[in-house]
Amino acid sequence: MAASGILAGATRRASNKDHLKSSERVGECFGIVVVLLLTLFFLENQMQHTGFFTSRFGVTESLLFYGSALFGAVTMAARSLLGRRNAVRPLEVFGTLLWTLTSYWFLQVFPFNVAYFPDLLPGVVRFLFWWLTNETARLLLLIGVIAGPLQAIYTTWLFLAVRRMQKEEQQ
Repeated sequence: MAASGILAGATRRASNKDHLKSSERVGECFGIVVVLLLTLFFLENQMQHTGFFTSRFGVTESLLFYGSALFGAVTMAARSLLGRRNAVRPLEVFGTLLWTLTSYWFLQVFPFNVAYFPDLLPGVVRFLFWWLTNETARLLLLIGVIAGPLQAIYTTWLFLAVRRMQKEEQQ
């Protein structure tokens, strides 16, 4: 299949799945709850001075870290309320670029000591994070810096292509 055929197929599939089912809308709400719980987990780490956030985690880092996470919840809320995927894609692009900027910034200042990440978790699940080191966290941030712009480009293209297809179908 030619590249244009692959892109046309992706556009068609995205257009066909633009309207969220009720279960998908509920899933978005569940995602919001997960984001909020994770945000509270990190806030608790910060308030209890567990060591996960180092002295390099200042106001700028807080705004980027928590702002990126909460913006993800805003995107999920918009998708759930509107019941449409394509209408929310511009927000997704902004959120992706925000995460990319955040990842890049954190690579520069690296305000974490990942060894303390599981400290507030129950003892029986801490072992699940044995593999998480500062080096692993840096690698994940680097992947975010590289993949983020690619994802933003693809999401922008998909938004425009689906919008064009839906306009053609209305005529």
